Formats: sequence, structure tokens, C-alpha cells
Amino acid sequence: MITFPNTSEIAIRVADFTITIRKSSNCPTLFLEKGYKEYQTALISDVDSVVTAYSKIPEHLNTKADLLYKATREDQDFWSISRHQDGYKLTTYSQSNPGIIQQIAVIDADFKDWKIYTETITDPQSGEAGVCPLEYPMGPLLFYYLTVKNEAIMIHASGINDDAVGRIFSGFSGVGKSTMAKIWESKGSQIINDDRLIIRKQGDNYYIHNTPMVYVDTPKKVKLHTLYLPYHSPINKAEILSPAKAVSKLLAYCIIHGYKKEHLEHHLDFLAAISTKHTTTRLGVVPDQNIIEFIKKNENEHSVH
Repeated sequence: MITFPNTSEIAIRVADFTITIRKSSNCPTLFLEKGYKEYQTALISDVDSVVTAYSKIPEHLNTKADLLYKATREDQDFWSISRHQDGYKLTTYSQSNPGIIQQIAVIDADFKDWKIYTETITDPQSGEAGVCPLEYPMGPLLFYYLTVKNEAIMIHASGINDDAVGRIFSGFSGVGKSTMAKIWESKGSQIINDDRLIIRKQGDNYYIHNTPMVYVDTPKKVKLHTLYLPYHSPINKAEILSPAKAVSKLLAYCIIHGYKKEHLEHHLDFLAAISTKHTTTRLGVVPDQNIIEFIKKNENEHSVH
């Protein structure tokens, strides 16, 4: 846990989005999870989102509302989003105490102003009492809603910076995303992240960004070159997908909340644009270092730009 004693306002920068985090007047010390350590940045006036932290969850926010979507598995609720006045109410639940509300965010219709209500916690190291407004999964949910209001998506993928060439390996758990990242890293490439990435259009180009995780890492960014959909195979092989097929495949690996038509259209438009500019390849992989030369040879043969 990172503590900010005697500080009423801080800022973080994730995927070149700037988020101001401030505490309300009666709020104790601000906390952030340790994964945010290297994302802290200077306070500026022109920001993408503003988070105000409150140290108690009001009773009136615990009432049932117009539910739009709930992320749940078996008997475990993760989070839910409901209509609330002219905007939304986002509720996260404790994973150690099922059914117990962890935090509630009241959000405006543009997903820019976040009022996050949370109970006070104690930092086990310092013994200091405070609030952690971006406690998982609230932080990643905020980043997701930044993407749907901008030319960006959040995707389950590994990202590699190979001498300023950015490659993405996307898919569900078990296809070898992390293995691919480690193979490239063993040859001197930088891992952007091996789980949750943001792809963002900036200017005329698309860039791969990492996001804060449970561990400490520095913000990373690289210009996108190629997208890959790996799978286990007895031989290395590649099939370049048409833009339409690429969109249908990539959409399955994007983080998307399907309750809002505009968000789905946003993702489809973004993926259509990116698939027109960049090649997406279905990649059969033998998980050893030969896959690197196979990929580079395949890219050269097809003049990927």
C-alpha cells in the first residue's frame, strides 16, 4: 500500500490518461495499491477523470437500483452497474467476504466525475487509517470507462516491445500469451504487460500501453506493429486474417460490458479501423525461441507495416 499523508490531492497517468484523485474534507489518508507507485504524476488542470474519495458508504446508496449489468460467477458477485439519477452507480464486492459491498462509485453520464465511497481501512505496515478509492477492481473499471469515451480499448493480451516494434499476443487464458512474452524477453525484448493492455489511437498511430497491476511496474508504451492470436500447435504456422474476421476474433478478447449499445459500437468501430491498418495473424506456436524468427520471417514476407 502507498500512503499519501497530509496530501489532499494526487494524480496518476495511465495510458496517457490523467486522473486526479482527491479526498473529501472528512476523509483520512489517501492510499493506493502498490501497483500504482510508478504511475503518479504532476497535478494538472486538464484531466480525463476526477475521483473524489469518501470514507463511508451512505445507507441510501445500498438500496437496489435499475440494474444494467452484474459481473458474477456461481455465487460470487464481483461488481455491478446501475442507473443512478442522470448517471450511474457502480458497486464492487469483497472477494474474501462474498455479498459484502466493498465500494460504491457514483458516476456522471460522461464517466468523468467519480465519487467513490469506501470504508476506512488500516495499512498493515504503517498502522495508518485511510481510504483506497481505486482498490481492485475499481481501478481497472475506471480505466475501462476511459477507453469507451476515447479511441481506445482494453484487451486481454501480452504486449512486447522489440526494439520499438510493438506486437500483441491476445487470447483467453492458456493459449500461451505469458509464454510468448517470456520467450521474447529472453531475447532482449521488453514485456509491456502479459495480461491487461490498453490499445489507444494517438494521432495517426496506435500504441500499446500497460496498466497498473498487483506488482510494481513502470508505465510502458510502444507503437503497435502487428496483432497475433496464438494457439498451441505441433508446428509453427501463420494464417493472416481478413479485417472482418480479425474484428470478430479480437472482440472476444476485449474487455467490454455489453449493457450499452454505444460501447459495443465503439469497440466494433475501433477494431475495424485497427484491423484495416494492422495485420492480425492466427498463430500456431511451438513454444521455443524459433517462434521469434518464424514471426519475423512471416512479417517480412507479407510486408507488414
